This record gives sequence, structure tokens and C-alpha cells, in this order.
Amino acid sequence: LREKVLAEAAKTFILVANHRKNVEYLGTNFTPGVPIEIVPFAYAKVLQNLHHMLGSPNATLRMAKAKAGPVSDNANFIIDAPFSTEVMKGPYTLMARINMLTGVVEVGLFCHMAEAAYFGNEDGSATVKRLAASQVVEERIAAP
Repeated sequence: LREKVLAEAAKTFILVANHRKNVEYLGTNFTPGVPIEIVPFAYAKVLQNLHHMLGSPNATLRMAKAKAGPVSDNANFIIDAPFSTEVMKGPYTLMARINMLTGVVEVGLFCHMAEAAYFGNEDGSATVKRLAASQVVEERIAAP
């Protein structure tokens, strides 16, 4: 939630990540799934809806490692919901469907928000992806 508030408040939002996040479809390398922040009272019903209505039978409540229980910075719970590649091909639709579930505070998909995405490659170069005329344009910046 906090990251998305900051992204929306930014005049220009740029994503920066390492090469492992540079994939054609979200969820390819990050298998725990889409993070979904929910109010604690609703977690059982949201999990049930994700399992049976939205096609994420392996959605689970995230258990914190350095805190007591599955609590976010805002005292909410986090569910990790993996979806098939086919579903992840339409992240905006998925985000809208998840947001319609009662009890959902925010979905960890940043659809239509970034001006560009920069990926640091293992060789020190960078790959930059931008959306231009509904097409993803990719350029490579050589290592210094």
C-alpha cells in the first residue's frame, strides 16, 4: 500500500530492478504470486474467493519472519496469490477483479503507472523498457 501511494504521488514513476525481474509476463520468476493487502477480519473470505472465484487455488496468507504474524506496515494481512501465465497476461483486469473483493485494501500490481522500467543486467549493462504507441520499446545501455 505504501509503495503504491508513493508511486501515485510521484510526478514521474520509474521502476528499477535486477535482471531476474525482466520477464515477458509477471509471475514468471517470482512464484509466490501477487501480494494482496487485506483487512484482517476478511482474510478467510478473501482467500476463499481467490481459491474458488479468481483461479488462485494456492493463494496463502503470508507469515512474517521478523514480526509476530502476517501483519503489514499498516497492521493489515498480506496474501500471496499465484496465478497462471494466462491470467497474468492481463494484469490490469486481474488487479480490477481482486480489488472488487470485499476486504481488499490494495493489490501489489502497478499497472499503467510506470513511465519506464530499468533492469540491471549481470554484465553491468542496463535494459530499459518503455511503452510507446501501445508497444513495448526496449533499449540496452552498455556498461560504463
